[in-house]
Amino acid sequence: LGDGTRAERLRQEIATFIGQRPSLLIANTTIKEWVRLTAGTTPLAYTKELEKESTWGGALEMAVAAQIRNVHVDVYERCEDKYKRITRFSNPSATRAVNVVYRTKPCRHYDALCLREDA
Repeated sequence: LGDGTRAERLRQEIATFIGQRPSLLIANTTIKEWVRLTAGTTPLAYTKELEKESTWGGALEMAVAAQIRNVHVDVYERCEDKYKRITRFSNPSATRAVNVVYRTKPCRHYDALCLREDA
């Protein structure tokens, strides 16, 4: 995010948001339904799991981060020797974007991505 926020704090903010706003619509689906469909659990159980450092976030967490941090989250994938944006978690009032790369090997994971302006 470029503002000095530590991962632990952002994780807590996201978990709190999910727990407090289960009826909020994200991508035309409530958080409660999103959690049920992707994790097969309740928002309360989901947030308890998400608070653990060993638990990785995914699409829902990036969508929530876009809302609470007022940014777009652009997700890229490596395509040969370049990166291709595959999705954007947007926030209508955002004025900047945060870039992440989605990796599938050795496991499915998101990492920060710094793009060069001349690339």
